[in-house]
Order: sequence, then C-alpha cells, then structure tokens
Amino acid sequence: MPRSLPSSFPGAERPAAVGSSEERGGDHRFTTLVAEQIGWVVEIERHSFACPWTAIDFDEIIRDRSAVSLAMLLREEGIGYAVGYVDGADFHLANLAIAVSQRRQGWGRALLYEMLRTAREKGCRTCSLEVRESNSSGIELYRCCGFRQIGVQTGFYSRPRENALVMRAGIENF
Repeated sequence: MPRSLPSSFPGAERPAAVGSSEERGGDHRFTTLVAEQIGWVVEIERHSFACPWTAIDFDEIIRDRSAVSLAMLLREEGIGYAVGYVDGADFHLANLAIAVSQRRQGWGRALLYEMLRTAREKGCRTCSLEVRESNSSGIELYRCCGFRQIGVQTGFYSRPRENALVMRAGIENF
C-alpha cells in the first residue's frame, strides 16, 4: 500500500496530490507487472516516448529476475508503470510513465515513491537514472523527490538525438 512521503524526504513539505490509499478512498494500487498488462503498458509507452519499448521488451523484463517492475492501477485501470534493475546497492530506474490523461495529478510521484520503497526493501541505498535534457516535467519530478544531477551522457538518446542528465538520490528513508 502506498505511503505518504517521509517528512525527511526532499519535497515532503509540499502537499502531495496523491496520498495514501485511505486518503483517496483506496482507488489506486500497485502490482508487479504481469504479461496480461503488457497491452496497456505498450500503449502508454507509445504515447510517452519517441523511441518506445516494444511488447517483446516488456515481456523480457517480466522474465528478468534482476528487474523490478510495477504497474499502477486506478480503479483497476492501468495508468502507469515503472521498470528498474538492482545493481548491488544501487537501483537503476530505467523507465517510468503515466498515461497522458492522468498526468500532472501526482500519480508519477506516487509511482516513483513506491518504486524507490521497493528498491530499498531489496537492499538498495541509492537510485540512479537518465532523463532527456528536454524532459522538464520528468526533471522536475525527480528533483522534487530528492534526485540531483551528477553528470551528462552526451548523445544518450536517439530519435531525436539528445543528451541525458544523469541523476541520483539516496533512498534510505523509504
């Protein structure tokens, strides 16, 4: 069950659009991503990224024991997903997306929080990620949740070619 942000977590002093399930009437929940969800995940992916992952990519992720994948459901409808990998004490967030119709409502923050909590439970102490330089809403989300830029990967993305900001956060407080 999702929890509100710990008071020591950067950005926690701002009221979150999404609180606990009890505060929202229990209308959202998280599950491990399963094959039956790949259809709606690919649709969200296609509307979210210039170079989207395929159904085959997500099927491989589901089978990969080092991967952590979450689906976010709102009244049993898939509205978001996140995928990452445990690499020792670091968790690498590889992908996070929310359905276009559900954006700017706090769902991305709730999904990110749940993913980081899950990574912490698996023994991770930090989380790293890459985000397009032009993805201002993604950068804002990550900064609000305590991520700081630690570098730039030149030409990391294709279609269009673009640099990635490399960001990292400590996740011990989840």
